[in-house]
Amino acid sequence: MAKNIKFKITHQFENIDISNQDYAQLLATLGWEAIPPFKQPGRTAWYVLEEDAHVNDQPLKAAKMKGVGFWNPRPIGKIYSGVLANLNSEEPTPPTQDTLESMLTFPHIGFNKEGKYMIAYSAPAPIGGILHERAILEYTSAKILLEHGVPTMIPFMVIDYGEDYQFNGKPMGAVINLSPETDTVRLSCIQYGDAVHRGKNKDVDAYFDRIRASLDLSGDPTEETTRLQTINLLARKVGKLVHDFSAAGLYRYSSEWSNFEYNFSTKEVFLTDLDSTLQLKDVSTALQPLQVLRDLGTAVYRLVVKFGYPTILNDYTLSNVLNFDPLSELLVGYFPEAPYAEIEAISQKLWNCFIPHWMLLKKHEASITTDWSRPRRQTYKMDHDLFYILTITLVFPLFKKSDLSDLYPTDLTREDMLQKAKDYLGDRYEYFQYQLEGGTTTQKPLEEGYELRQLTDKGEGVFATKSFKKGDRVMRGEIVKILGGNHSHAAQIKENVWAFHAGMVHKLNHSCAPNCGIYVNETGGHDFVAIKAIAAGEELVLDYAMRNYVIEHFPYQCKCGSSECRGSITGWKDLPDHKKEEYRPWTAGYIFEVAAKRVLVNAQ
Repeated sequence: MAKNIKFKITHQFENIDISNQDYAQLLATLGWEAIPPFKQPGRTAWYVLEEDAHVNDQPLKAAKMKGVGFWNPRPIGKIYSGVLANLNSEEPTPPTQDTLESMLTFPHIGFNKEGKYMIAYSAPAPIGGILHERAILEYTSAKILLEHGVPTMIPFMVIDYGEDYQFNGKPMGAVINLSPETDTVRLSCIQYGDAVHRGKNKDVDAYFDRIRASLDLSGDPTEETTRLQTINLLARKVGKLVHDFSAAGLYRYSSEWSNFEYNFSTKEVFLTDLDSTLQLKDVSTALQPLQVLRDLGTAVYRLVVKFGYPTILNDYTLSNVLNFDPLSELLVGYFPEAPYAEIEAISQKLWNCFIPHWMLLKKHEASITTDWSRPRRQTYKMDHDLFYILTITLVFPLFKKSDLSDLYPTDLTREDMLQKAKDYLGDRYEYFQYQLEGGTTTQKPLEEGYELRQLTDKGEGVFATKSFKKGDRVMRGEIVKILGGNHSHAAQIKENVWAFHAGMVHKLNHSCAPNCGIYVNETGGHDFVAIKAIAAGEELVLDYAMRNYVIEHFPYQCKCGSSECRGSITGWKDLPDHKKEEYRPWTAGYIFEVAAKRVLVNAQ
């Protein structure tokens, strides 16, 4: 084992008040004159200070050292994930210049310089070490967050290990940050770590108890509902923290719950592991809002997907997760001014995207925990890039109305975001649309001039977005499916044939005083034409008797509210004669054929 590794200090935060004894011990540890104290397996050493250090009167109790080596004793049982995976070291080991292969397979969704979606992979990293330039990123990012009052690890020192430690031609180093807590446990233990299985790890159990006490939560710590209530309160704090991280001018943070810690003095979640974080000022103004949205997408994805972690598959039930809905809590923390109904609608669609994958994992839970290799389990990963893009597209309207949009304005529209999704997803875009619409096929105009709006008294309605003259085609009819019988949303196209039309044709509400009539086009579809002048903003309405000889599947009482209301929605058969004469130029021709047949039959 190497000793006395040479290094030089390149950055040190002067505002830290630390004892000479602790300072000297940290330097000895960086140079391996003393073996770094690893409190848990991984790449981070953890030194508890003999005396509290201080910054701005805040007490600091421990030093986190990244880049000084690694410790990963061989565990009992299967390894499900983790940066070091199957790389074992029974004793603390100095940093190496060998490549950490597991990091190279981690895909990330992001944006290229043109603002298009792309997949990128983690940059190569040395086993147990960190590039000096990455150490500077962690130090600088923590300093920026501290200056903006965002809860974070406190920057202290960056070192360069010199010529003896180079990785891919670049110098290696280490970074020390200071923590207000002596505990190395992170929030992930509550959602998908040892706290889920009470009695497995007494230190984690104690941490969970302290968290609940800090949040004023009671309840049995072994119960799923107690755990979910805790997750909800923490998710709200995480949402706010991710928002404040972006507001401070930073981006590219992995909002994995293993990267969040809890300050018991302030009762706030704080950030750690900032070596991949960059500054928004260094990208174009057009890219800034996209990078902010991408970071929110990461927070959402990391929260949702961990309910499918292998060791906890049967510790959460679908009904309880949807009832507590920690995803909505995260989004409320991020968008505190957004209407809760909009938040819930977004959350529901994202859960619906994840649930089939989750249920598939539950189905194979026994094999996953006993037989499957890690590579095989990874083939069952959720379609994560589609989920990211779905998240970003769904939250985009909330972002446009938020304070972050004032900081990072954009001219992008929802249509622009849909085009980005289409360009990237290709054939998967149809499934993306299905998820975006909440499990239904997309209802969109086949041409311009109208849009679907919510109504307080009758659900939805189609409204003109421009004016139409009498005789103008308002809506093109395109049949997409012939049905086996009548249906509330069907259109009659022959005596005993009904069909669905594309777009919003079936969304027009009935009125006994319509402004639209029927023209059967060359395909057999129903074009809607203006039977009088229609102003922009006016609801488009049709008398269903213009296309149905008799009416089925509708309530008896008509609610059109016009002065000519007949009281009930009737077909052509039951129209008064003066209405038949008025509608004759605007009625589907087969109606007259059906009427003639019925007269002939009755005469016989």
